[in-house]
This record gives sequence, structure tokens and C-alpha cells, in this order.
Amino acid sequence: MANKKYLLFTLLVLVIHIILAAVYANNQVIGSSQNLLLTNAYDALYNGKFSSFGDAFPGIGPTPGLLPSLLCYGALMIWDNPFSIMAMIVVLRIMAFVILSACFKKYFSNVTMCWFSVFFLLSPFILYNTTMTQDAFFLFGVALVTSSYVMLRKGTSFRDIYSREVTFTYDRKGWTFFGTMVLILGLFWCLETDYLGLIMLFLTLFMYMRRLLTFSFTGAAIALFLGGLTVYPFLQELTSNSTLTGLYAQDEEHPLMYGLTNVYPLAISVFDYLRLGSTNFSHYLITEFDPDFITGDAVSKLISAVWVGVLYIVGGITLLLNIASWSVALKQCLPIAFRAGVVPNKKEYLYLVSFYTFFAILLTAAIYSDKLPFVTLGAILPLALVPALTIVDAHRQNNTLKHFAILTAAIFFLTAVNLGGAVSSGYFDSNDSLGMQITEEVNAILSEMGN
Repeated sequence: MANKKYLLFTLLVLVIHIILAAVYANNQVIGSSQNLLLTNAYDALYNGKFSSFGDAFPGIGPTPGLLPSLLCYGALMIWDNPFSIMAMIVVLRIMAFVILSACFKKYFSNVTMCWFSVFFLLSPFILYNTTMTQDAFFLFGVALVTSSYVMLRKGTSFRDIYSREVTFTYDRKGWTFFGTMVLILGLFWCLETDYLGLIMLFLTLFMYMRRLLTFSFTGAAIALFLGGLTVYPFLQELTSNSTLTGLYAQDEEHPLMYGLTNVYPLAISVFDYLRLGSTNFSHYLITEFDPDFITGDAVSKLISAVWVGVLYIVGGITLLLNIASWSVALKQCLPIAFRAGVVPNKKEYLYLVSFYTFFAILLTAAIYSDKLPFVTLGAILPLALVPALTIVDAHRQNNTLKHFAILTAAIFFLTAVNLGGAVSSGYFDSNDSLGMQITEEVNAILSEMGN
């Protein structure tokens, strides 16, 4: 397929994504997380006080760092309106898609990239996080870290006549220096927006131990300094603010290492990662959909039953297909997963990234204080899609019209699912207008500041 057709197709899917994101954003139910983000943003804008920590997670405490406050402050500086924060979240997601597309374009054909565009941009796993909360920033950090894996990919190594190891890398124009900075800053971004950033941290450690990446120590030092500037105020406040310290007290209901003492978090993490590459969506979208706003009670129950049945059937089929693609991936990467001396080719390299992501999720689930939040876990979707995309790429020479017939059906299906989730589900309700809610919320915040 020509690049022009691929770009036009991607642009069309992107437009649909933006429309669906607007519907989701407008119907979100404002809660404590949105309130905290807005409070910190306006406190920074009008009082010059930047919160050194973010939203709190059960059993763990608040996320460390200035990043959420800085991002929201920057958005309000550009446009002093709370909608600017929501717009920034959508823009960051589009930027994440562009970054990820640039990465995968080096490995997949245009036809396969069309599949990626549809199943990323229109995935409810991605769109369902269109909320004014700090974990909505997490995806951009995932994109940064993933892009660094492409820039830092180690090619091969050999020993010279003096028995010194010489490594041939993909560094052409200082990409190792730049890629190292992107990697470190991306990890800071992930950890400051959500504790699931541990997944990307563990993944990077696995990649390093497998000797798949090359690093620039200069780039790492500069990035650690810059990232440290955003965390240092938190460390200062932690030593002087007893209230903040108390937020990290042991929670008996949500103890750390919960996953090591309970089988359920680990088991559900395995299932969640596998279904990220399928249309087996969250129960928020399926069982909590309520069509009462469309029609009467009797017909509403019938629509709800059909809705649940169709989504579970289609989701079950695609889940089995995704498990089949993973079986192929495992055959490819298991023989080389723990052999540092073996240099993977392009396909094997992507398989290994996805394979290690699985173990990074398990390790995070083991030490987390509860089961991993599935809404936020959706940010790992690009890495979970790798086995399925690789299978598609192997059949890219098949009839292109067949590919687009399937993709067209997928666009209609995913659009319908997203519309259902955006108007009636766990965090979204068509009766809640963002404009009215946010006006009341901001007025209350500013009134409190005035007092």
C-alpha cells in the first residue's frame, strides 16, 4: 500500500478518535481525582504553589513529583479554562500515537500499520481513559519509553583482536544519547503519573539484563538531573510534612505485596494482558451499559441482553485469536529470551519486548496493594498488540481489499462500543455535562481558595 493511502486512512481513523474522545470527555462523571487535579492546577496558577505529589493510590500513597501540577499549570497558562487540561490530555494521546506509529513503522508494513491505527485509536482500552485525571497522562510516558527501545536497540557484538567486546548499534546521529534521555525522562513521566509506571521500569531492567539496549552515560546523567528536579521538592516535603508522611502509612485492607499472598491479582493480570490484544473489553463497557435513556424498560432489557451477548461472543473469539498469536510468539522468543549471546532480528526483538512486558506486569501485580487497575493498564495496549500485529504482517501480501473489509467492520464495531461506553457506563453518563459540572467544581475550588 502506498504511503499516501496509509496516511489518509490513518487521518480518517484519527478524526473518528477525536470525535469519540470529545463524547467521552463531555460525559465523564467528575469525582475526587478530577477535583484534585483541578485544585492543584488552580493553586499553581493563582497562588504559585505547585503540589509536589499527585493522586493517592490505596495502600501506597500519592505519586511523587511535580509533573501533574506542571502539566496542568502549563495548559492553564495557554488558555485559562479548565477545558484546556482536557484538551491537553487528548493532544498528548495523539502525540503518543504519532510516536508509537513512528516506532512500529520501522518494523511493520503500511497494511499492518492500518490495523494498528484502528485497534489503538478506536480501542475502548485507550478511549475509556478520556478523563481529567492524572493517570490519563500515563500513556504518553509509555510511548516515550517504547520509542527509546527503538533508538537504543543494540545490534550485535563481537570481540576484536584484543578480546575486547565491540558492539555494533543502530546509533547513526547521536540517537544513543538522545534515546537514553528519552528513556530516563519517560520513566520519570510514568512513575509520576501512575504507580503502574513500575511496569515500564521493570521492563527496562529486563531489557538491560538481556543486553538488548545500549546506553549513553552522559545522556543518563543529564536526564536523571532533569527528572530529579521534579521529584526533589517531594523528597523535601516528605521529610518535613507529617501529614504527607501519614498518607504512606500501612493500609491493612490494601497491604503492599498483596499479589504475593493472593492468587487472584496475579491470575487476573495474566488474563488482562492477554485480553488487551482482543476485544474482550472491561465490564465497565459491557455489564454497566444501561440503554434506559433510549427507550422503555422492557425494550431496554432486550437491548442490554443483546449488547452483552454480542460483546462477549466477539470478545471471546478475538481473545482466542490473540492467545493463538501469543503461542506463535512464545515459540519464537522462548529459545532466545534468556540467552544474552543471541542477537534477535526485528521480529524477535518486538516479541521480546512484549514478552518481558508480561513479566513486568506480573512483578508489578505481585508488589501492588490491590489488583492492577484495568483502565490504566490499557496504556500498555501497544506492547500487548505486538504478537497479533506480527501475525497480520506475515499475511500483508494477501488481498488488500480483504484487509480493509475487516478493518471497516472493526471501525463500525469499535465506534458503536465506544459510543455505548461514553453515554452509559462506570465513569460516564450522558446526563452529566462536563461544562456544567466543571463550572460548579472550579467555582467551588476558587471560592475555597478565596477563603
